[in-house]
Amino acid sequence: MLRADLGPIRVDAYTNIQDNCVIHSETAAGTTIGQRVNIGHGAVLHDCVVGNGAVIGMNATLLVACKVGHEALIAAGSVVRENDVVPDRMVAAGIPATVKKELGGKAQEFLEHGNKDYLYLIRHYPGGDKLPHLDYIPEHLK
Repeated sequence: MLRADLGPIRVDAYTNIQDNCVIHSETAAGTTIGQRVNIGHGAVLHDCVVGNGAVIGMNATLLVACKVGHEALIAAGSVVRENDVVPDRMVAAGIPATVKKELGGKAQEFLEHGNKDYLYLIRHYPGGDKLPHLDYIPEHLK
């Protein structure tokens, strides 16, 4: 659900917002979501900024004025507090969320392939053939 009560909600190209998410803005700053972001099922984003290529895990909550950097990963169920900043290419987890490590290993692989997987699947929906060509087929769909 998108609810822009008092400010804008901006969602950039190739971003994937999954089922039961709530994206809300209640200040003039609003909520801004960058390009190629994956937002997991049931996540709540409230007046925040999410950088390009980030992944927001299922049921994660981003509170007012927090910032998630480019290609950062917020673990499922985590709560990023008001005004907190998760730097670029970092993994944050917990309640409250804290930075755990620099992005690498399986988390980095997921970030690199997750969005492409969803873009591949879009091609099977009406109008999906109008998207730019991707030379990518998810490994598990070959």
